[in-house]
Amino acid sequence: MTAHPPEPAGRVRVGVLLSSLVVPAWVDAAIRDIVASGDAELVAVGITDGPLPESTGSASSGGRRLPIRRVLRRIDRMLDRPIPADQDAFATKDARPLFADVPVLAMRWANHIARTFAEEDLAGLRSGELDVLLWLGDGGRPRGDVLRIARAGLWSFHVGDTRNRRGAPAGFWEVHDRRPVTDATLEILADDPRRNQTLGQTSTATVSTSIMRTRNAVLWSALPILGRALRDLRRQGVDVFLEHVAEDNAPPSFDSNPRYRSPGLSDLVVHGARRAARLAGIVATRPFSRQQWVLYYGLADDLIEDCWRLQPLAPPVDRFWADPHVVMVGEGYFVFVEELPYATGKGHISVIEIDRDGRASPARKVLEEAHHLSYPLVFEHEGEHFMVPESAARGTIDLYRATSFPDRWELVEHLMTGIEAYDATLLREHDRWWLFASVIKYHGAGSGELVLYSSDRLIGGDWRLHPASPLWSDVTGARPAGAILRRHGRLYRPAQDGSGLYGRAIKLNEILELTEDRYREQLVSRIEPTWNRRIRRTHTLAHAGRLTVVDALWRRGRWPISPPSRAEDRAPADDQARPSFTAST
Repeated sequence: MTAHPPEPAGRVRVGVLLSSLVVPAWVDAAIRDIVASGDAELVAVGITDGPLPESTGSASSGGRRLPIRRVLRRIDRMLDRPIPADQDAFATKDARPLFADVPVLAMRWANHIARTFAEEDLAGLRSGELDVLLWLGDGGRPRGDVLRIARAGLWSFHVGDTRNRRGAPAGFWEVHDRRPVTDATLEILADDPRRNQTLGQTSTATVSTSIMRTRNAVLWSALPILGRALRDLRRQGVDVFLEHVAEDNAPPSFDSNPRYRSPGLSDLVVHGARRAARLAGIVATRPFSRQQWVLYYGLADDLIEDCWRLQPLAPPVDRFWADPHVVMVGEGYFVFVEELPYATGKGHISVIEIDRDGRASPARKVLEEAHHLSYPLVFEHEGEHFMVPESAARGTIDLYRATSFPDRWELVEHLMTGIEAYDATLLREHDRWWLFASVIKYHGAGSGELVLYSSDRLIGGDWRLHPASPLWSDVTGARPAGAILRRHGRLYRPAQDGSGLYGRAIKLNEILELTEDRYREQLVSRIEPTWNRRIRRTHTLAHAGRLTVVDALWRRGRWPISPPSRAEDRAPADDQARPSFTAST
């Protein structure tokens, strides 16, 4: 491996290349993070004399040719509602206030087709003695000598599958072909894109009716990768950092399938028709039915793995029940759920009692706050019952204690504040408390990252970030799906698989190693929403004693009619029996 000069002492020296001083909001956020970072400092900014022709998967630009970009924007405007201003990754921002004390250099393209800069302009960047040069401009990525200006190379975000580089614009083919996820990566660029090296990757569910929303969500989700990469670079030094990157990247491969060229006119026509048909299907059913989260439950000696054996427990037609968590007291069970009336759009926590024979009581409200509540993780500790409901709307992780179980609860303390954390899941193991949560750093991200904290005590604890965090950074497993299960002396972490749709399926991961320094898990089984023809999603699993409960999303008429019977539940045919938990290979 080629030796690099030792990195300068102190923070990582970063240069940024832009097409303009007016930048998209996601670029503005990335620069602000660098400026505020304790691991990096911004020492040079290069402004090009215009955007490059588009290459595959560029994060910044919308299309290879301006007509394509304009057509897709028109399709988005016709078929989609605007993104809220505080979540719009492409709202324009004036970046000049960020560069008050930073040299701003004019960068001229020596050759637009070859994507190279004029040599005399590269000298200005070289004088900055950069550790990292970051490309956040419009259009395709630069090539040539600029790739070797910084010690650790030229970094850039890429939207799309790196194994099959699709023609621009970013996200087009994922939406066009209704692929379940859209990926985003941070890469070290090479002259041959097949030799780009990945620094980190994430994914979000593809929004099948909108390129704009798909790209918006995945870019916000990808931004935390930059901060972690800069942190690792500072801690490891350039040589060790690049060695680790090379070890983590497989030999280059490239799928040259011509199906994924840049779209032409016929593709745009088909694309518009497909998205219009998808949206029409949604609009046509909305006046007559709504999607409703319901419960399925059953009693057995162990966790029920064949979900078609469970029986439905449906709420009234004007609300839904989701996120079940089960506590066994004596021979009875208390199922805590998020209950959300459609009229208010705000969730509270309710409880349903189920006796030893499977008879269920009506739901009754036990906890309501001014903000939305969901995912009521309830557990017993030292003879008392505690609850940690999701309170991301308030920016906290809150601990409640039962003053009269199960109906009355008081706030004990904020375990954490200033955090957008979803589905916090606590586990007591090895004389420590462990807290798993899906954390979103940027409002508008389509997927959080699974982060792990630990503390030596529950109340008044010092919650420390686990060094393996984030454990997951993509939509296929980064969000908890229920309390940690103990089965036959082993621990299993339920996780949501949100590929294609939010909360589509459940994965069950066995925790193989959990210490203050290390974490490992592996997929052992999964629940797919296939045991009833009406079910579209299932995203929380609960089990205690003999009771198993899952939630499921089905479509139901808007009027108060009798809920469906178990006649629609179906066992697999003998010649193709497939339990809902399918063993992973």
